[in-house]
Amino acid sequence: YKTDNYGKSWHNISRGLPDQPVMVVREDPHHKGLLIAGTMTGLWYSHDDGGHWQQLKANFPTTAVVDLKFVRHDLVVATHGRGAFILDNIRPLEEMDSAVARQSFHLFSPSMGTQFVRWYRGEGAEPSYAAPNAPDGPTLDYYLKTKIKASSAEKAKHHTPVKIVITDSNGNPVATKYGPAKQGVNRFVWNMRYDGSKQLDFEKVPGFMSDYTPSGPSVLPGTYDVTVTADGKTGHTKVSVRSDPNQKLSVAVMRTDLKLALKVRNETSAFNEMLNRIVVMQNTLATFKKAASGDDSQRAQYAAALKQAKALDKKLTDLKNSVYNPDLQHMAIEDSLHWLSRLNGQIGALDYIADLQNQEPTKPILTTVNEISTKLDAVLSKFNGMLSSDVPAYNKTAYKLGAPTLMVGNPIKIKPVKL
Repeated sequence: YKTDNYGKSWHNISRGLPDQPVMVVREDPHHKGLLIAGTMTGLWYSHDDGGHWQQLKANFPTTAVVDLKFVRHDLVVATHGRGAFILDNIRPLEEMDSAVARQSFHLFSPSMGTQFVRWYRGEGAEPSYAAPNAPDGPTLDYYLKTKIKASSAEKAKHHTPVKIVITDSNGNPVATKYGPAKQGVNRFVWNMRYDGSKQLDFEKVPGFMSDYTPSGPSVLPGTYDVTVTADGKTGHTKVSVRSDPNQKLSVAVMRTDLKLALKVRNETSAFNEMLNRIVVMQNTLATFKKAASGDDSQRAQYAAALKQAKALDKKLTDLKNSVYNPDLQHMAIEDSLHWLSRLNGQIGALDYIADLQNQEPTKPILTTVNEISTKLDAVLSKFNGMLSSDVPAYNKTAYKLGAPTLMVGNPIKIKPVKL
């Protein structure tokens, strides 16, 4: 029962509640009229000050709830026999109403992200019994009236139908992500990092680390713009990121680290793009050489193109092998110990720069980065030179003879860092 006149009169507010003892009732301090009740069999909530109740599941177990406490926009739940639970960021529950439920898509208010500095012992030395931590990054919650199925093109790219684009306060791109698309309330947690470098799209093998995609460096503390698009509808919001309040961090050092990490990321992307394009060209040339070598008449017809194709393929192969060891099992752990590192391995070894955190780059680090940058500039210059000479020369001959041509594309340039 409920009273709003200090007990002079009471009225029944049990509509929808189970026929069992209610142990505790609390009102959300951020949303008047939102009541949470703890019963002997779980949680129940009401949006209309107790007029109607419905069960709050969200994977919560069937157990006796003896106390509740709202902390910021989290709900702390004390149970009998099942420990304590925290429902992180209940803003979707606070903001959900009949108007939202009628929409095909709705974006709720996000939570703040905190860049906690945690130390992991690793190698299986973590405690045996530990509850999961709350998500560090901002939680982006959105409502979909119906489930959205991914298109064939989205499936091919391993994308979902929900696109999430994050930019900084100057409009510079930070990250593009894809969130779940189930019916009801969906949650995506941003890891507060930039997108990683462009990856190689060849020589992928199934199994361990086959789908591993490294993230980019951590963003700076501040406010970021978020655009979520689903089912032809778009929602906009802003998220805040703060640094670990337990640490004394220098924003100036963090900015220096970020600039260097983004420079390395962009150089890695350019390098991998070059390798991807080389492999595509090699595959096209290999297919042509095999098809044109079937009989004497074909060999005679395509003789000029075959000669140029073989010469160009050798140049491409020599360039690729000089920076990417063909004998190395690139997806096998520690197989690189058998070989001296080539440019591919040297660039990959710079991943640690993305996690310098509050350590300013040392002189050896800067020297190493500059040495690798110089090597990369020379390799890209050689490849771009082939794009402007060898490839067009082959294409001209191939076009005249009706042989397959190669896509030239623009010269590869390393993108400048924008902050």
